[in-house]
Amino acid sequence: MRLAALHASINRGLADAEAGRTVPAEEAFDRLEAKYQAMARPAE
Repeated sequence: MRLAALHASINRGLADAEAGRTVPAEEAFDRLEAKYQAMARPAE
């Protein structure tokens, strides 16, 4: 069952890429960096 779910996820990702539903890597990494920096800040 888990292998089938993995294959389905990969196929969805490939379909997204083929359809142009992608984000440039630099943009994705910038968003992730901002997200985790915000999580690392102490709560006020």
